[in-house]
Amino acid sequence: MYHQFDGTSRKGSKGGAFVSECGVSGEDAGGTRSLLAALVEAAFLISLEKNIDVAEMASYAPLFLNTNDRRWKTDAVGFNSSHQYGTPSYRVQ
Repeated sequence: MYHQFDGTSRKGSKGGAFVSECGVSGEDAGGTRSLLAALVEAAFLISLEKNIDVAEMASYAPLFLNTNDRRWKTDAVGFNSSHQYGTPSYRVQ
């Protein structure tokens, strides 16, 4: 994914891409919410920054995780009634 936008044509009308809901969701990067997953996400964000004329916006999703109701693997902030914590992915963002 690092070279995703490298070969995109820069000719024509200006209309940048919006990369929505990006985040490591598989186990191939050491599992979600791990330091390795956060480093992979950082590399992807660097590639987006390198191609900012094509990929203008990006968002991390989902952002919040209620630890009593886990539905997604890729959450940046976990919380319950008495605690909250930021994952390594949160620090990258």
